Amino acid sequence: EHVLLATRSFGSDAARVAWRVAAGQSIAHGPPQREWWAALVRATQGAWQRDGARATDSPRVVLLIDGVPRGSLVLEPDHVVWREAGGQAWRAPVAADTLREWREAMARW
Repeated sequence: EHVLLATRSFGSDAARVAWRVAAGQSIAHGPPQREWWAALVRATQGAWQRDGARATDSPRVVLLIDGVPRGSLVLEPDHVVWREAGGQAWRAPVAADTLREWREAMARW
């Protein structure tokens, strides 16, 4: 479970974690981001499958730990794609209404 491994690396020091969003803006991993991330992990746990490393032009959010990109997430119409920093991609199906809620939450960051 690649995404869960990334979660474990957060440890108790959320100050080490940030998200790079549109226009390269960096957002701290505060309470709204922790809630969003926890919801994503719960919704996708056990559902991840390797993706054929298909490139996408969809907007993405990049996970940074200690300023280093660890992977990126793309919310597509019916699934989420996690691309590890090394290029391996994973895909998990997610209900459209859940994805819409996640996008709305991200827009408030």
